[in-house]
Amino acid sequence: MSAPPFPFGGGPGSGTTSSAPAPMMPWDFGGQAPNRATSEGVKIRDPREVERERRAEVAERRRAMSQKGTAAPFQAPIMSSAKAEAPRQSVLPARVQTPDPPKSSEGRRPKPPPPPGQDPMRSYEEKGPYGGRPGARRPNRTTVLNMSPQKPVGTSNPIGASSPFASREADAVDQWFVDQQEFLQRDLNKMQTKHVEDRKEQLDKARQREKMLSDERRRRAEEKARFEAQQAAVDQKLDEELNAAEEILRNQQAEAKNNASQNAGPSQQGAVPPGARNGASMFGKAQPAAAAGDADFQRRQAQADARRARAGNAPPPPQDGSPGASSRPPPPESGAKAPPPPQAERVDPGKVDKKAWERHETMMAKFEKSPPNIINFDKVPWPPDPEVLLKAMVELIPEADRNEQTEKKAYRKATLRWHPDKFQNKFGTLLLEKDKERILQKVKDVSQVINMSWDNKLY
Repeated sequence: MSAPPFPFGGGPGSGTTSSAPAPMMPWDFGGQAPNRATSEGVKIRDPREVERERRAEVAERRRAMSQKGTAAPFQAPIMSSAKAEAPRQSVLPARVQTPDPPKSSEGRRPKPPPPPGQDPMRSYEEKGPYGGRPGARRPNRTTVLNMSPQKPVGTSNPIGASSPFASREADAVDQWFVDQQEFLQRDLNKMQTKHVEDRKEQLDKARQREKMLSDERRRRAEEKARFEAQQAAVDQKLDEELNAAEEILRNQQAEAKNNASQNAGPSQQGAVPPGARNGASMFGKAQPAAAAGDADFQRRQAQADARRARAGNAPPPPQDGSPGASSRPPPPESGAKAPPPPQAERVDPGKVDKKAWERHETMMAKFEKSPPNIINFDKVPWPPDPEVLLKAMVELIPEADRNEQTEKKAYRKATLRWHPDKFQNKFGTLLLEKDKERILQKVKDVSQVINMSWDNKLY
């Protein structure tokens, strides 16, 4: 069997001869590497010689590139010329050249086997990494959990960056990131929705609370307006009653003056005694002589006499026919000297004990605010001295605020407090039955003293 013509000459059938042996080519052996069984007498090149040639070629290439001004693309260790001339002695046997793997008819290496689960009849390029369906399939859970997102699969993969397995793992990592982003986005949407719902609920509660507060304020304003209207009506009614009482009192005073002027005629031996005149002015109206036996008149007359006695200016005994003659002893006989009146301690009738009246005001305010369940005569905080009640209430007003208007307010307060009808309407149901009449009579007397003090400016 003849070998094909050698392209460099020197082969069989060529007209030239060469002293160097012709290199052996792969096709000289029918595509198989030579071995001792088939190539007897053929010299096999020493691998060290092949290495020396390669190193020399690399050195030449580096020299050429350095002359052009460019750096060498890589640094390969090059043996020195001395070492190159003296080959190393190796105890290892010579390497036997192994044949290359068989090639296909097109001169390419066979394709890798298809992954399991795919049709081997279709090529990898036609199907794609995930079976040719559009979109990436969800990778296996075990594969995703074993992967580390900090070390993505790339060129450092031992399989190779262009390997379909590396591409599959890279797609799995990308899908893992996509899933994580979707999971985080869902959680973020849930949190935003929850926040919006909570905010809406808070706003609803705030609106309800504001509505409740506005309703409460409106209700209180209505109650206040209603109470003020009722209080204004009560005050107006009290003012009308007070004006009517003052009008009646003025009429009674005028009638008393007329009666006094009619009784004081020229038939009387002397003028009207001062006691009768004082009684007419102090108690609002003069009592006629026919009413001398009246118990009320006698009590008032006795009170007036007691005040005059305390003042030390007791008037002379009245003559016969005077209003006070029936209630006083007859004058002594001529020649007999009347006994002097008892010398009582001189007490200023206008003196007011402010501490006592302040305690009385405190007790009265407490009594009006929370009265006892059953009121007898002793439980009523009676004024210490009704004769100076109005004066005490006026003196309790500070000097800077004391004027005609404040004095009138004090008189109105005392009148409303001790008015018999007002007192009975307010405390009538709590009065003890056996003391009820006595209490109301006492209240009436105090009210009359207040009116008398106001009319005579005794404050």
